[in-house]
Amino acid sequence: MSDRTWKVLRYIVLPLNTIALIVLVIWAIEGGRVPFIAGGGPGAAAPGGASASASTQFYALDGALIGAAKGSGPRIGEPAPEFTLQDINGKVVRLSDFRGRPVLINFWATWCPPCRKEFPQLVRSYDQGNGSFVVLGVDIRESLNDVRPFVKQYKATYPILMDDTGEVVRAYRLTGVPSSYFIDAQGILRDEYFGPLSGSKIDSRIAALRAGGSG
Repeated sequence: MSDRTWKVLRYIVLPLNTIALIVLVIWAIEGGRVPFIAGGGPGAAAPGGASASASTQFYALDGALIGAAKGSGPRIGEPAPEFTLQDINGKVVRLSDFRGRPVLINFWATWCPPCRKEFPQLVRSYDQGNGSFVVLGVDIRESLNDVRPFVKQYKATYPILMDDTGEVVRAYRLTGVPSSYFIDAQGILRDEYFGPLSGSKIDSRIAALRAGGSG
């Protein structure tokens, strides 16, 4: 390599690559697209002091398909894994309790910025649905002291369930939050979405469930 070529690489190409990398990292962090490091196992610290299982180490890659789309979780077209959890008031809730209506299961946490952005839209869509479909908000291993004030702030009336042990997270092979699963009236998983949902995304997917297809 000639001295001139080396100088071009050293003083022009390498600095430009470094700047591009810095810009990419800033973009990813601001968009919530970067994995947080869970410290090597269940119960490790997550952003905001929350705890997380090893299977919940990534969040907010808007629009990317997860789980069944990669063959690493519940399969689309098959029954959604049944679960039983308590809501924030201590009531026992089972997924099968809502058989006969479309169900949107939304995995979330208060420490997750995209989840916080998405939450008001979930509340609006559920309220506007007038009972035509169900939203189940599954909080991931947080304390009631963190979850209750947040839910009260946005006046959410759909069930907020506490996955204290991470059992449901494991059953759904979750790779990050927010993650949403769309289940038809017969309990069959029809669609899934990774990232914050907009009102139009919710509407189109619920309409597809009613029509017997996926969004």
